[in-house]
Amino acid sequence: MAIAILMFSAEFGRSQDQPEDFAEIYLDRIFPPNSKLDLRVEGKERAEALAHYARGLSLEAQDRREEAVQSFREVLRIDPGAGDLARQVAAMLAESGQRDAGRQVLEEAFRNRPESAEIAIALSEYLATFFPNDDAAKAEAMRLAVEATQKHPSEPATYEHLVKMYLVARKPGEARAVLEKALARDEPNPVFWLQIGKLAQRIWPLNPDQSPAPINQAFEKALQKGQNRPEIQEQVGDYFHDTRQPERALQIFEALVKAYPDHLGARQKLARVYGALGRDDDVIATLNEVVAINPQDADTHRELGRLYLGREDFQNAIVHFREAMKLTSGTPEEYDAIGRMII
Repeated sequence: MAIAILMFSAEFGRSQDQPEDFAEIYLDRIFPPNSKLDLRVEGKERAEALAHYARGLSLEAQDRREEAVQSFREVLRIDPGAGDLARQVAAMLAESGQRDAGRQVLEEAFRNRPESAEIAIALSEYLATFFPNDDAAKAEAMRLAVEATQKHPSEPATYEHLVKMYLVARKPGEARAVLEKALARDEPNPVFWLQIGKLAQRIWPLNPDQSPAPINQAFEKALQKGQNRPEIQEQVGDYFHDTRQPERALQIFEALVKAYPDHLGARQKLARVYGALGRDDDVIATLNEVVAINPQDADTHRELGRLYLGREDFQNAIVHFREAMKLTSGTPEEYDAIGRMII
């Protein structure tokens, strides 16, 4: 559904156990709601709700939006707590100018599922987005946002939403206080700390040569809680490398390669860190380890060829350029380089 509404709560569609890309905060960008249908009813009621939903999708595909909304509202009549659909319907109503009706849909969903952080955030965002000049609505939006962090302190999306609310209100001090509160928690889930750390990067201005301690703290906690999860360790190592803290990144990637010697991505990133530290011999040694494990890695062969060429070690440069060209089509520059080296 191509509907416009600020929906950072789409993060709830992603398990905290999946540390994939964390949604960035864009204060001026519109996000489409999730198309997932979350029904709590069973049996005959569920079958009826699904039939209305299927009809709604068909009508929407035919651009018969008003009729589609009617069908979707029939689903909500059966299960008013279907949060994802409530968000979609509210967005469609707002898009057609029926902002009050959209608000009623979300308020009804929240009344039926007051325990849902997702619906609380959706209602809060809706009020803040579509009633910006209504002081009572803005106050309610903020109250819901604050309450969500209190009721769901282990859900990073609640902190993200409240931070966004404070930033929109031009209250950066309050936004930082929210993150400081999150940082004080003892959460066992490393993905929580990854998400809080990435959120913190948007609050504390980053000097290219210095990362504020609170951000480092979050990523260190992610590393501590994710000791047996290489994907967590890799993301933490990336953070320290990207924020120009190569010594810490080096410790993390060396430990990761030691624990998971077949993790080629970690070896390549270790080589990158060695490069940042000016340890060129270690770069070459590490990349040679990569192609020893995976001889089919044409890109790494090319990189080794360039590195050896820069050292005027033509014998090794030719070996790796030839390996790369066996695996993929060589570039004219590579053929020219090999020809000149042979001559």
